[in-house]
Amino acid sequence: LLQRNLQDKIPPPFAIGITALLFGLSHYPYTAFMLVTMVIGAVWGWLYYRSRSLIFVTFAHWLLGLVALG
Repeated sequence: LLQRNLQDKIPPPFAIGITALLFGLSHYPYTAFMLVTMVIGAVWGWLYYRSRSLIFVTFAHWLLGLVALG
């Protein structure tokens, strides 16, 4: 939702980068995990930008969580 609102004000690549950074920071204090989730957040941001649907991003997040915890 933040990305969509930012995209109305700034170019999409910057909106994706900002939201990916915030997504990575939300996994503080695990530095390596923060970096990985920032990259994954950028991929999911791009996926959202291309599809305009949270369904794919939500499913990808759920699936990755399932694999990571499985």
